[in-house]
This record gives sequence, C-alpha cells and structure tokens, in this order.
Amino acid sequence: MKYVLSCVIIMATRKTRKTRRTKQIKYSGIGANKSSIHTKKQFLKIAKKHFSGCISKKCKKYKSCKSKKKYSKKRLKQEKVDVNDYMKSDQECNKCKKKHKCNFEEYIKYSGATSI
Repeated sequence: MKYVLSCVIIMATRKTRKTRRTKQIKYSGIGANKSSIHTKKQFLKIAKKHFSGCISKKCKKYKSCKSKKKYSKKRLKQEKVDVNDYMKSDQECNKCKKKHKCNFEEYIKYSGATSI
C-alpha cells in the first residue's frame, strides 16, 4: 500500500494596518496658527480665505487672461491701450478665475509653505 502524505500549509495572513498619516504643512504667514503647523484641511481653509491672488495654471493658458496680461504690461509702459478691450478681457479673465480655482499644490507654491 502506498501512503500519500497530504500537507496542508496554512499561512497566517497578517492584516497590516496602514496608518493614514495626515500631511502637515508649515506655514507662518497671514492667518497662521501660533505654532505655524497646520493640517491639509486647516491650510486649505486659510488659503481660500486669504490667497485671492493665486491663479490656476489652466487660467493662465486661457486666451482672455493672456490678453489682459498683455494690456496690463502696455499700461505700465504708458503705451496707448483701448479701454474697452482691456475691460472686456478683464471680465472674461475674472470668469475664468471663478471657474478654475487653485488646487492644493498651487496654494503651497503661491504661499511659500512647506509640507512636513
């Protein structure tokens, strides 16, 4: 008679618990905590409230925003600029700014904050 040994290998599977580490941002500008360390949520709240000058990459590529920038440079050089064209491109660019808001990375770059 032949005996067949049957081996059953039971591998203990360990459930690894991935700890979700929240990103901490070091920012010490306008609206910052005394400790100057913020969570992502806190930083975004400050950014949306205080960083009105942040312009999205998508908005920078938009045609009316480029023309507004061109007209602004001409005004600084004290060249003649048609006011109606400037106002029209300004209004279109403002619509673009409302549509394409800055994201987290753009806010960090704009403010000079660092992630820890």
